[in-house]
Amino acid sequence: MIAGSIYGLCSEAAEVKEALRSFRPDIIAIGISDEDLEALRDKSAVDVYDSYFSQLSKFGEVSIPSPDFMECMNYADMNGVGIKAISLNDDEFSELLCSSVSSLELVARSRRRTKIRSRSAEDFSRGWDSRINRGGFERINRICEQRMVERIRALAESHERILVLLDLPRFDGVTAILSKSS
Repeated sequence: MIAGSIYGLCSEAAEVKEALRSFRPDIIAIGISDEDLEALRDKSAVDVYDSYFSQLSKFGEVSIPSPDFMECMNYADMNGVGIKAISLNDDEFSELLCSSVSSLELVARSRRRTKIRSRSAEDFSRGWDSRINRGGFERINRICEQRMVERIRALAESHERILVLLDLPRFDGVTAILSKSS
């Protein structure tokens, strides 16, 4: 089962909890880095974007760490289920950042106004991602999605019931890759 959720939106936790309860995975794969998974285990904040959360809060309560990811962590702990990070780790991301993003792109991204007009939390999540992740950053996301697919396939070799939880924009890319190769 592959699910997409909106990072930080509290209402997503209930849907994730129900998916975990009904699907009963033998492993959970989350679309975050190893380092972010460790931060979740320590219940510490991960990647706070003030503008993102300020705008997302128009659609409901927001929280860090992301409640949907915390539901996965709690389920894994309570049920003795493994949990794996499937996104790029910090070293992989840094290497790609250096090779894919120019200094000019970094400066432009830091100055980019990110006011997103949207009618739903889903539209906001996708709009934010497309506004922030242009050029080299978009290339990094495509590579990240491909790596996540590779890691999902590797988990499928030894697990029958995998619940994969991805941030909504990565969900779109990962499911597109999986549907092309099926």
